[in-house]
Amino acid sequence: MSTLAAARIGRWGISSAPAGWFFMPDFGLRHNVPDPASNIHLNGDTLLAGDKLQPYVEAQKAMLSRQFDQPDFAGPQPSKLLAEQADESMLLLIRHQPMRGTGVVQVQTYVRVAKWIGIVTLTTTDRSLQRVRPDYEEFLKLLTILTVDPEPTPGA
Repeated sequence: MSTLAAARIGRWGISSAPAGWFFMPDFGLRHNVPDPASNIHLNGDTLLAGDKLQPYVEAQKAMLSRQFDQPDFAGPQPSKLLAEQADESMLLLIRHQPMRGTGVVQVQTYVRVAKWIGIVTLTTTDRSLQRVRPDYEEFLKLLTILTVDPEPTPGA
């Protein structure tokens, strides 16, 4: 792990990155290897209806099915990653159709804290998944869910 100066993306607090990964402001992490590089994106959303995470993730699956050509899904299923900081935590795997012979996989961890939804997405290739997934899971263990979103920067 490499230690970072405290970084923040929305409600995500980041203090370190796995070896071989570097921080990208307002995005997350990128793996420092030649093409195709893997990345970890941090995002947040608001739960507009209800108080359960699964309907939100199912709606995301429906949206992804319309955006991509025949994605294969595994999950969602409950996850222990980030669960101690959240009301709920779920895992979703998405395998996309190969493009130019390369299959792309996304591993998404969703968390819910009250009405806030946090989403951490690992995007990588089929052949890199086994190598980078332990880094993804270690990174999740080191993430912190902060209590409130930061105030917008004036003039931004």
